[in-house]
Amino acid sequence: MNTIALDKKHQVMPSILFIILISLTVSSDLFLVFNVGGFALRFPQLITILLAIGWVCAIIKKGVIKIPLGGLYLLLWAFVIVATIPNTTFLTRSLGYAFWLALNIVLIFAVVYFVNTENKAQTLFKWYLYSFVVLSIFGIIQFILPIVGLPAPYITQWWNDGIPRVNGFSYEPSYYATYLITGWVMMFYLMFDGKSTLFTRRKIMILLSITTLALVLSSSRMGILVMGVWVARYGLLFLKGLLMDTVKVKHLFIVAAATCSGIVLVGALILSGDTTLLAGTGLGGTPAHSVDIRSTDLEDTINVIKENPIYGVSLGGVAPTIGGTYGVTVTNQEVAKEYEGLAVFVEVLAASGFIGFIPFVLYIVTMIYRPFKRAAVIQNLAHKDMLRSMTYALMCLLLILQLNQNILRPYLWFHIACLCAIYAVARGVSTYAEKG
Repeated sequence: MNTIALDKKHQVMPSILFIILISLTVSSDLFLVFNVGGFALRFPQLITILLAIGWVCAIIKKGVIKIPLGGLYLLLWAFVIVATIPNTTFLTRSLGYAFWLALNIVLIFAVVYFVNTENKAQTLFKWYLYSFVVLSIFGIIQFILPIVGLPAPYITQWWNDGIPRVNGFSYEPSYYATYLITGWVMMFYLMFDGKSTLFTRRKIMILLSITTLALVLSSSRMGILVMGVWVARYGLLFLKGLLMDTVKVKHLFIVAAATCSGIVLVGALILSGDTTLLAGTGLGGTPAHSVDIRSTDLEDTINVIKENPIYGVSLGGVAPTIGGTYGVTVTNQEVAKEYEGLAVFVEVLAASGFIGFIPFVLYIVTMIYRPFKRAAVIQNLAHKDMLRSMTYALMCLLLILQLNQNILRPYLWFHIACLCAIYAVARGVSTYAEKG
């Protein structure tokens, strides 16, 4: 039976409720969003501010700040981002982005502080997964409503024949898929690699099926690509099994299912003659405008690095700097959106320069290496599954973000916050290799 974490008086912890509320709304770009000085202030960010106030009061009372995983590298990178704020023509944007980053960092510290027991960690993990299912169900409803003649809320893109491309509460289908891929990888791992009893096989299969359907209905090429990359991992494991004469049935099943799905999809596209899904890629005789735009955006971002290799332009300064190369002085958010960069790691390098990029890379490496290392030595199967599934999901989320812009996506930093909290709890679990 799933329960909400309780305190010593057997009352629901407000901090845990706040964190669960953030998980349910963290992907929202169109719902509960408030315009403040040209910046979009989202509902989960308002909740984060409340959570941060509670955290500040708690640490003042306690007199100790718990540093989360990789916290030193993160703070060093943030310091560089703040220091580079003046290197822009649009100071307000850089200040806003720096505040956004600071809010994400405070979220990590607060979640690590409040999620400090095994019960709370498992509660957080389970409700985090449920939040993906809730948003998946909403996306499925978006798809069904216009088919039965009812209006579909928040739909931003349609196929030519009036079929919606579902996007949940996100700006567009690709943003929705970028958000959902995190939960999908976690569920996929738990289904085929999990060893614990966090969820029954039947329940996790239902959750995975719902999320998979929502991802497919989004028809996001980026989402489908990363799904393929994740499944390819099992293909490699299958090949390894062939070489060692010990093929696992689950690897064979996954490879066979993925192959059949691919054949059905390609066959359906060929037989229908519909090249809509390929539009903009240059494949199937379609124009390559989508690829061309991304290539230009990436080239523009790289040019920012060439002009500012050591001392970057801060996160909010990338778009104004790109605009400047086209002779445009960017002074408001609407114009800035026309000159966004591409590939978040390249964007971070442009924003931070090489001085700031070093601690950023060390932070990302730490966030991936340390949880895997910890999972390898702990006995607690639930913690193993939580750490490994979340770390694999982080890797896939970072991969799909290389096809888009903005490292400050709220769901990326909330995922990092949850991973850091669960890692901190897992550090207190005894291991085979070490004590305490």
